[in-house]
Amino acid sequence: MLATRHGYQLVRLKKRVLHQLKSGRCYMSTHDIRRNFIRFFENYDHIQVPSSSVVPSFEDRSLLFTNAGMNQFKSMLLGGTDSRWAFLKRAVSYQKCIRAGGKHNDLEDVGKDLHHQTFFEMLGNWSFNDSYSKLGQFPDLQEDACKLAWHFLTEVLSIDPDRLYVSYFGGSDKFNLPSDETCKKIWLKIGVHESHILPFASENFWEMGSTGPCGPSTEIHYDRVGGRKNVGHLVNVDDSVVELWNIVFISLLRTPNGDLHPLPSHHIDTGMGLERLASVMQNVPSNFDIDAFAPIIKHISSVSKRGTYGGKVGAEDAGGRDASYRILADHMRAVVIALADGVEPSAVDAGFHAAAVQAAAWRYGCGLATGLRGSFYYCRRLDRGDHEFIVRKMLRRSFWHATNRLGIDRFACSELVPVVIGTLARLEDGISGTRLCF
Repeated sequence: MLATRHGYQLVRLKKRVLHQLKSGRCYMSTHDIRRNFIRFFENYDHIQVPSSSVVPSFEDRSLLFTNAGMNQFKSMLLGGTDSRWAFLKRAVSYQKCIRAGGKHNDLEDVGKDLHHQTFFEMLGNWSFNDSYSKLGQFPDLQEDACKLAWHFLTEVLSIDPDRLYVSYFGGSDKFNLPSDETCKKIWLKIGVHESHILPFASENFWEMGSTGPCGPSTEIHYDRVGGRKNVGHLVNVDDSVVELWNIVFISLLRTPNGDLHPLPSHHIDTGMGLERLASVMQNVPSNFDIDAFAPIIKHISSVSKRGTYGGKVGAEDAGGRDASYRILADHMRAVVIALADGVEPSAVDAGFHAAAVQAAAWRYGCGLATGLRGSFYYCRRLDRGDHEFIVRKMLRRSFWHATNRLGIDRFACSELVPVVIGTLARLEDGISGTRLCF
């Protein structure tokens, strides 16, 4: 196991988390979860890397928006030399992501269920060039990554291990790759019951794209219901068992002709959705019920003429009212973040009401800048039509659902902006760095 040189700090972290869970509050706040995650990995000699913009650098034309925590480390994973990260061996971060275009596009799925979002935060930790491994042996690399994840969830956050299931790469004839039995043995060694360890094929093989670094993965899943018999058969099948953490063992390279070759060095790339983890820690049924969304949903309810939010989906959501709540709340969060990072849809193309939203974002954003501390937000000036198109689309969808499904005046959409920014300010309070500006 990768040893910590700051054991006493880890003990203090565990005590603080237990205090947070037993202090009379019914949940751990999103901010506390994020902070505990960062401090946990800092105790294991990881360096915190600030979140990058949701708009990738001009050098990277492969992405419309930053959609994963690994995006800013792509050059490292490709074996290149990036002067910004040349010193990094291990890293930890929380990355703001927008999945509204390209390979990972959740724009059309938001509202239909209780978990899709266009904007979310991804918690992640990385090991580059075998830095977890004492001898450069891949099993050591895998074992430390799995142990750290399990330790954080079960010992720091005190999540019941009986409600956790792990999946691993079970081999693939398509890829001509055997089952990752090493990974299975690691989970058994950690103490996971064999009935909670499940093999999958494509679900547990990660690829950056059609070419490039790739490798088997292992995922940790959580049973939201609890108190029932083994539900391993519901993993990757039913929404009552949700994926929490994805740990990727980047060890292969896919060439343009489709062949797979071993990489000269191995990397660990992990990702965990903050909002989903918060729903577990706050014991609520979905991401849209956590502290990052609740004030926004509450404000929408206060101005809606069609009733309050009920958290229903599918046939139970008569008329799609609750879906419209989720779309409006999600899209306004994504729009505010995109505006903060410099995407500027024109008032002419987006319409007068979009201009009102932008004006409100400017007014309230600047006023609350001191509350939105952190490398999480900063100002950029951009000239990329595709990003502006997506933001305009989200604005138009927001206005349509507000007026047609929720009975909200379009002008009231701009009143959501200070609520969104205020929520982000409260969640981000205490993280040092640059300020939000528009």
